[in-house]
Amino acid sequence: MLGAVPIVGFVATRNAERLFYSEILGLAVISEDPFALVCAVGAGHLRIQKVGALTPPALHRPGLAGGRYRRRRRGAGGLRGRV
Repeated sequence: MLGAVPIVGFVATRNAERLFYSEILGLAVISEDPFALVCAVGAGHLRIQKVGALTPPALHRPGLAGGRYRRRRRGAGGLRGRV
């Protein structure tokens, strides 16, 4: 039932720079207001909430994401020259 519904992901950041998400990451910006930047991601959306202060959550256990984390880390290497 929900498999066919596009998802909306949420992330909070102190620095929602439009250029980073559109130019560096290549996301299409749908809207921007004082509260959030909304980008198209596949069939869904990513709402990037602009916050004044942010306390990142602590990791529960190292390696919790397992192999996915390692693959993403390798994939992030392509951003080094772009940031």
